[in-house]
Amino acid sequence: MPFTPLALQIDPILTTDFIPDAFTKTNSNFTELQGNFEDLVNNLEIDYTNAIIGVTTPIQSINTQNIRLNAGSLVFVNSSATQVGSLALDNNNLSVLTVNSIVIGSGLTAATITASGLTTLAGVTISGPTNISGAISSSASIAQTPQSVTLNLAYNTTNNFSEATLTLNNTTSKNLFLTLSADSGTYSGSFNAAIQGVNITIALDGTNPPADGSQFTLVIAAFVSGTTNIITSWAALNKNIALLPSGTLAIQDNAPGVLAVPIVFSNTLFKSNITFLKGTFNAQARLLIVGEKNMTD
Repeated sequence: MPFTPLALQIDPILTTDFIPDAFTKTNSNFTELQGNFEDLVNNLEIDYTNAIIGVTTPIQSINTQNIRLNAGSLVFVNSSATQVGSLALDNNNLSVLTVNSIVIGSGLTAATITASGLTTLAGVTISGPTNISGAISSSASIAQTPQSVTLNLAYNTTNNFSEATLTLNNTTSKNLFLTLSADSGTYSGSFNAAIQGVNITIALDGTNPPADGSQFTLVIAAFVSGTTNIITSWAALNKNIALLPSGTLAIQDNAPGVLAVPIVFSNTLFKSNITFLKGTFNAQARLLIVGEKNMTD
């Protein structure tokens, strides 16, 4: 920016109000004052006609609490004055940040993020549903955190079965380790002599059911009474731990609430497991058995 001289209007003043002795005098500091203003304008390269600071050479820094841009934009340029980023309003008056990369040291909260690529140096935690349209590749094994679920059994004196319900929803983990917790009607120092078995009814949450395509693997991981492990006593009875559908859920090609062949777990912990795939066919929610292992061994 070329040097810009300032033309300051200076009004002379009277040294006295007595007319015969009156004469004008100009402040002797005027030249210094004008020079200081010229230094300020030219060092900061202030174009006061177009309201610009740093016309040719940018200023080094601004220390401020707030920056307000009225219908303008914040532009980032490199040493060659090439734009490399911006913060501006789009046609809908929504702010849009355009940059080459973002480094986040703490946290980021956003409604929507669109990026050509994403690289993280640590981990990523996603709380909501995630839609991935492309292939997934991994250089390490993919671990799916198991979910421990305690089923509180209640003894049914009508049919002499100990019963509980397992409800699956859209936040249920893929791998479920089930702990059967006996009530006093089922076990009190020993198992009820009249007990015929354990029935676990599987149901889908009516408000937030699992998405179609979800898979669930069920494993019997513990059978307890309070803090006492009673699986050995249960195995000695040679009674079944069976899985039944709720009245609105169908398993395989069976009618809702009906299971032609019972699904029976082994009486030995971790000895058997079953994997379901949830789907909806003709408006009917179904669980399809896609894998089972040693169910009765």
